[in-house]
Amino acid sequence: MIKNKIISIRGALFLSIILCLTSCGSQRKLPDNPIVFEYDYADDATIIWNNKEYIACGIFTGTKLIGNCLGYYNDQTNDKVYVCQLKGHSEEDWLIDTLALENCNEGVIYKEKSVTLIPDDIKEYVNF
Repeated sequence: MIKNKIISIRGALFLSIILCLTSCGSQRKLPDNPIVFEYDYADDATIIWNNKEYIACGIFTGTKLIGNCLGYYNDQTNDKVYVCQLKGHSEEDWLIDTLALENCNEGVIYKEKSVTLIPDDIKEYVNF
């Protein structure tokens, strides 16, 4: 009886780990001709692209907000930080960055400096 419970618990734990790993996985990848973004650390974490400034306005975890990868910038330790579309929104107004495209991780949401309307689906993440 106790042996069956231990096997059941181990099986449930194994299944949970597998589901977590597969649900966090991603098929996203760096494009063949990635954009190399400029990043201004001195100006409150700002991405500069196409003569526009995108300012950090919130954080997220997981992959549900990550759209197509557009390119990257190099952080202060020369690691690549991937810049992607905010899923369901134009990159003219919104970008996100993340350290890894294939794992559940934390990232930052950026809005173009002149954007004032925050879409309902991301209000919970925005904190400015």
